[in-house]
Amino acid sequence: MMHAWQTSAWALWMGLTMASLLVVGCSTTSGAHCRPVENGCFLRLYDGDDFEKSEACLVIDEPGRYANLDQVPGATQNWTGEADSFEVGPQATVTVWSERNFSGNSVIYAPGARIRSVEPEPASLELRCE
Repeated sequence: MMHAWQTSAWALWMGLTMASLLVVGCSTTSGAHCRPVENGCFLRLYDGDDFEKSEACLVIDEPGRYANLDQVPGATQNWTGEADSFEVGPQATVTVWSERNFSGNSVIYAPGARIRSVEPEPASLELRCE
């Protein structure tokens, strides 16, 4: 039988453990798969041409402006200059800039776009939901 303090401590530990597994907005994975996305508003970046799934992958599913890709929330690596290909969700529009802070050349990608090789690689971006 567990005492009340043990039950509370266990519940706190479980809550902290589960919270550490959840990152709102983005996640990076290496290996065979990028995490599935539940809604149609997302940007999936690949660190490899042609959606190479053996390389790192980043899913951004929180609309917003990212002035640089050095420290995207939830990412385990610096993505500035690393996104070689990407997929835009069916309910998203993405604008990418060649330079940090939304400067340099920009390109707007429509919902459902699949870019096999991007040059120059994005240094800042905006994700909007339709």
